[in-house]
Order: sequence, then C-alpha cells, then structure tokens
Amino acid sequence: MNNDLSVLIVEDDPHVLLGCQQALTLEDIPCVGVGSAEEALERVGENFAGIVISDIRLPGIDGLELLTRLKARDRSLPVVLITGHGDISMAVGAMQKGAYDFMEKPFSPERLVDVARRALEQRSLARKFHRCAGNSPSVIPSKAGSSAARLRCRTCGT
Repeated sequence: MNNDLSVLIVEDDPHVLLGCQQALTLEDIPCVGVGSAEEALERVGENFAGIVISDIRLPGIDGLELLTRLKARDRSLPVVLITGHGDISMAVGAMQKGAYDFMEKPFSPERLVDVARRALEQRSLARKFHRCAGNSPSVIPSKAGSSAARLRCRTCGT
C-alpha cells in the first residue's frame, strides 16, 4: 500500500472515532479524525492524498451531503459511509451518489481495515492514472482500478 495516502475519518462520536483511529493505526494505516463534515471539507482539497470514511448522521452537514460535495470536487475520491441507523434504501442511495462502500455499525475493526485498504489501493491507482494521463482528478474514471488504467500506468512507468 502507498504510505503517502491517509484516511480522513469523519465521526462526531469521540469513542467511535478513537476506535476507528486505533484499528487503522494498529495496521499502520495513517489516519486523522475530525468531528464534523465542515472540518472535513476544510481538510480535503482538490489533490487530497487519501480517502474519507464518514458517519452519515453528523451535526450540521450530514454524511450524504458531504459525499455529494466531495464528489463534486474529485469524483475519483473514495468515500466510505458508516451509520448506525442504516437501511437498504439508504445504502442503495449512497452507492448511487458515488459512495465507495457503506458499512453499518457496529462493524468489526477487521472490516474497517479491509475496506480502508481496498479504497486506498483504488485511490493509489487513480492518482497514478492522474499522473500518467496529466488530467485533473475530476476527469479520472471512477473505476481507476480497471485493467485499462493499470495498463496505462504500466506504459508510463508509474
């Protein structure tokens, strides 16, 4: 995995936030936690080197609106949504809006780590594709992990 990438965790429950941070840190996955979508939006610029894992129910801007705003900035950014109040229609709606994955609380640390690793791998491939293609992140295909993207990156050596 690319250690230049990190996980931004957006969670207003300090106990859940700490648990997520500990699970990722124990697996040597760099992470930072914030308590609101507004704080996340301040940290995530156009070339954010990482992924976002966000609770859906947040004070102020909720996780679904955060997803929409982040995808408007960079459609290749993997955003994982978590909730303790999920249902099938909410999960389907989140995926249709571009969520990378949807996890329902309580989830195991292993599940969190697995989803984070897969999302970070996709992000790494998307960033390589961006460097190879010379495009802005907003025009990178959302399936940057496809064989075409991998082939393209192999041809330019990254």
